[in-house]
Amino acid sequence: MIRIGRLEIGRGALLLAVGMVLAMAGNAAAVTVDLTTLDSYGFINDARFMQLDPDSSTGTGVIDSFLRVQATGTEKGYNTDGTFEYDEKNGTRALLLSEVAVVTINGTDYREFLLDVNETTPSKWIDLIDLTIHIETDPAISSYASLSTPIYDMNPNDEGNKVLLDYSLNAGSGDGDMLAHIPRFLFGTDETKYVYLYGEFSNATSDGFEEWAVADIAFFPEPATICLLILGSVLLLLRRRRFKRFV
Repeated sequence: MIRIGRLEIGRGALLLAVGMVLAMAGNAAAVTVDLTTLDSYGFINDARFMQLDPDSSTGTGVIDSFLRVQATGTEKGYNTDGTFEYDEKNGTRALLLSEVAVVTINGTDYREFLLDVNETTPSKWIDLIDLTIHIETDPAISSYASLSTPIYDMNPNDEGNKVLLDYSLNAGSGDGDMLAHIPRFLFGTDETKYVYLYGEFSNATSDGFEEWAVADIAFFPEPATICLLILGSVLLLLRRRRFKRFV
């Protein structure tokens, strides 16, 4: 028997209770954000993941990439100016916080990251199964274990959260596929620090590297924003016409 205060519990009953608690914790529903349809989006731990349908090429040499990873099956890596540890490829580099754009969506400020995947038919699907972001003062860290506690973690307790991506939704290699919006307040205010992004994928092929970037990519705004833009354009046009009548 095991005594807890005035309560005596048999060892077998205690082990059973602990097992039930652990099983309940392990059965917490994982979040899957499905971006395999146009204009889809979803949230994981307050980060917003959005399918991107750019109107022009955003590929290598156009977007400002900072992390490229490539392998077959599972691939992973993080950006650094140091020695590559995992599946990173040339073009991977350190990233200053000042380089990462701030966007406002429905009243919330986010830091914006762009992902371009490179998987061809029939293996056109690839899953983002882990994403962590760290803030550091050193641009050349060469060990993931040496990074500080992440300011954002897609799976802090190995929940199995993931984002589903479909390469075929866009024209091909050179088009962005996803925007990841991470709440701005998590990054702090020191723009001279470095952002480390660790990304891990499953169902990868050797077609080409997956590429993370920061870029000013035009995408369709929220419907309310569209209405405001149209109204503003109409008022400006009417004002110009009225001014010409009195000249």
